[in-house]
Amino acid sequence: MTDQILITRPGAFEARMALRDRMMVRAGVSFPTSDIPQEIAERNAISVAACMDCPNSTACAHWLDTEPAHGPAPEFCANASLIDDMRNHR
Repeated sequence: MTDQILITRPGAFEARMALRDRMMVRAGVSFPTSDIPQEIAERNAISVAACMDCPNSTACAHWLDTEPAHGPAPEFCANASLIDDMRNHR
């Protein structure tokens, strides 16, 4: 078995994570920065992978730039159900 290497254009990962972070903040979700429980670490990893695989980055950026602050993530968001779950279990 060989390791797969994620190859993207320069800055692609950072751009996606900036969108992810903005979406989480918009929804009122935050991840702890120290002493992270295993469940939260796993959810964080899932959200990173989902965001990187999401085909809706342009719609995401537009939504973040135009919709009012606070509230649930839009349905097209690859992390919408995870964000909703995190909002309900703060």
